Amino acid sequence: FAESELEKHFGYLKQFVVEAEQHSDIGQISADGLSGVASIFNGEWRAQIAAINSSIIQSFSNFRTGTEILHAVLGQLIIYYTRFHSLYDKRCARRSNSNSNSSNANTNSVGSVCQPVGVQNVMVEIKKYRNNF
Repeated sequence: FAESELEKHFGYLKQFVVEAEQHSDIGQISADGLSGVASIFNGEWRAQIAAINSSIIQSFSNFRTGTEILHAVLGQLIIYYTRFHSLYDKRCARRSNSNSNSSNANTNSVGSVCQPVGVQNVMVEIKKYRNNF
């Protein structure tokens, strides 16, 4: 249930991370893809976390079971988002290094990429739902 709930609300994030981690070279990860995922996540992450909480409250009347599932879903979210943020940081670091080593503009740069929300911010929001069930 936890994986399907995460897929319903953050499937785009999960799919992007899984596909991006298959690349052997971080430079193969699409800057547009990073920007797109960051932009979508930035715009809806709080509402989606609230939606997950509501969905689980409605699906499980047993407090203990609901709490365990909520923690599992939100824990998986943090894992995937941390992996995404790591990919973003590595890709930006590579771009910075390549730009400092050459004067040519990198056509696949991450210069205009939407800055993702910090992992700590997401964790703080998730803590609000820790005992809300």
